[in-house]
Amino acid sequence: MKKINILLVLLLVISSQLYAEPPNQWVMCSSCHGPSGEGGVGPKLQGESAEEIRSDLKDYKVGKVKGPLSSLMFPMVSDLTEADIDALAKYIETL
Repeated sequence: MKKINILLVLLLVISSQLYAEPPNQWVMCSSCHGPSGEGGVGPKLQGESAEEIRSDLKDYKVGKVKGPLSSLMFPMVSDLTEADIDALAKYIETL
């Protein structure tokens, strides 16, 4: 019985990550990066780790140029809080 309970808890944790609700800011992100992060005007985000996304968003927030479309990102991230960045990074990692 104990093994079954452990298995059920693990399945619950895994399934909750697979079907994570997108943060409110994702609507803005998806307009360029695609609804599933597949890319579009902006680059593909699928396959990026939360730490990579977090680092990129923080870099854009301080005005660091990371590519030819960086200037489009500066106003997009200007109002993001640390909590917003963390939520976006965690969500994007699940795509």
